[in-house]
Amino acid sequence: MKYKNNKNKIRSFDGAVLYQINLRAFTPEGTIKAAEKLIPFLSEIGIDIIYLCPINTADDDSDTTGFSGRQLKSGFNNPKNPYRIKDYYSVDDEYGTLEDLVSFSNTIHKHNMKLILDAVFYHCGPGAVFIDEHPDYIMRKSDGTPDTGGWHFPKLNFENPDLRKYLIGSLEHFMTKGGADGFRCDVGDGVPLDFWIEARAALELINPRVIMINEGVKAEALETAFDANYDFCWSEALQDVANGKKAASEIVSYFEAEQKRLPEGANVLRAYENHDYANDAYYDRLEKRLGHRAVEALNVLNFSISGIPFVYNGSEIADSNRHSIFGNRFTAGCCVINWSNALTDYGRRRKGVIAQLCRMRHEIPAIAYGKTEFVENDRPVEVLSFIREAYNSDNQSNACICQESADDISDVIAVIINLSDKPLTVKIKADSSFESIVTWSGVHYEYKDDTLRLDMLPWGYIIGKM
Repeated sequence: MKYKNNKNKIRSFDGAVLYQINLRAFTPEGTIKAAEKLIPFLSEIGIDIIYLCPINTADDDSDTTGFSGRQLKSGFNNPKNPYRIKDYYSVDDEYGTLEDLVSFSNTIHKHNMKLILDAVFYHCGPGAVFIDEHPDYIMRKSDGTPDTGGWHFPKLNFENPDLRKYLIGSLEHFMTKGGADGFRCDVGDGVPLDFWIEARAALELINPRVIMINEGVKAEALETAFDANYDFCWSEALQDVANGKKAASEIVSYFEAEQKRLPEGANVLRAYENHDYANDAYYDRLEKRLGHRAVEALNVLNFSISGIPFVYNGSEIADSNRHSIFGNRFTAGCCVINWSNALTDYGRRRKGVIAQLCRMRHEIPAIAYGKTEFVENDRPVEVLSFIREAYNSDNQSNACICQESADDISDVIAVIINLSDKPLTVKIKADSSFESIVTWSGVHYEYKDDTLRLDMLPWGYIIGKM
């Protein structure tokens, strides 16, 4: 059965905001039960989809030759890497039980949100429960030893039809028994696409609106099995611009090349940080390195451009603590969100900004699903300027997550962001000025002689109705 992309599938993410939870960093307890207590908080902000990092039982083999380089470098000496799976059908007791997951998913659904889990199928742990009984479930070298990838873990053998059934069965298990609404597929481009097509067909029999996100960039993945791509290159482009290594115009070039390469209207997650970037930054997180105003501007960009805004846990209160996917409550060192930030001025401000951006995504059609068109300005090194225009009603779908918009909301929204630490003045040729402002910070503007002139503070931004 071949799954083919369509407008309803593309539109199924309209207005949605995705939030990633790394359980080891999310609460001091690091458990599903502890995380469940914060679901009302996330609902209040306006989150629509919660994505959990892997909760499957991780491999506890302490032989460090089977550790990844990042795992060794972390210094925790913890064999339980959440991306080194031992049992695909169970919940690791570090996080809780299947019953805890059911309660967690029920609470999420009561708040009208969706839950997606991580599916780690490129490789498994060296002590995976099926290897002894099914040695042909993993790839092997000519001498019979496991064939390992870049992370030193045994690669799964997708030429074996029984392995395929086994893995698809694990996805079905967590949908029917655990309440999952879909999956983020780790190293998705490294797994044969025909497997994902087969998996999606099976999962749609359980839930026709299953959510499938590919950690990859392949266009054909979006045309067949997936709803969205998880694109690290976008995050890297944003970080390079924010760090002053590249001009803001590089984002324009990247975006336009991406849109030509992918199917029309394709979904891409928009993030500046996730568990990988936070893990690898150690004590030099982007929030600490650039400052709160810079990260606020990056959030504004990710929420206002075409795609799906991705919020990494803690960024909604401007957390800058070290996070690690390898450290937990049993290891020395603090790698947990500093929730006391929520009581600081900048923490309160960030929560308010994220909540406002979520409302914007939910209420303004042009932001929820409109086309992005970049507009020239006279400061392309520092300033990004574009408009979002809603599709004609013929292209709209009942799959839209966004709410009905207010009568006074226009179908055309302009976004201008200073992605630098310099105060500046920028000029943009325009047919008119703003009719009203959706949100702004650090900007004074005036319209004269068909030109919009904006005096912008470092990391200033403005989003307005035209």
